[in-house]
Amino acid sequence: MSVPFEVAAAIGYALVLAASSWGLARLGGRAGRGGGAGDADAHLEAARFHRGIAGIVLAVAALVLVVAAVRHPRVPSLAALGTTALAIAWTGRRILAPRCLPRRRPQAAGGGSEAGLPAPRRTA
Repeated sequence: MSVPFEVAAAIGYALVLAASSWGLARLGGRAGRGGGAGDADAHLEAARFHRGIAGIVLAVAALVLVVAAVRHPRVPSLAALGTTALAIAWTGRRILAPRCLPRRRPQAAGGGSEAGLPAPRRTA
């Protein structure tokens, strides 16, 4: 048995979306490293922004697969869609895992609060 064209097209589209999501996350990783000059927190926020957009793109890819599964509930189609869904889930885990997020740089001695904000200034 073969897979209908609509299912094959949905799988291809989902894989293109997953690749785009991976590219966005890589772009965010480069933004998160920063160049040493400028505001370090801005680089961290740029990386988080790119990872958030990458997550949304992955969610759209998963939605495409779910819609295709509902429209074509036959065993060959579901097997192909399920395999692609596993690849999408693996990509999402690699991209959106907390260990992949850039960390805030440690504060200087006499540092700030736990949220990474600077300590309030003391007046004498």
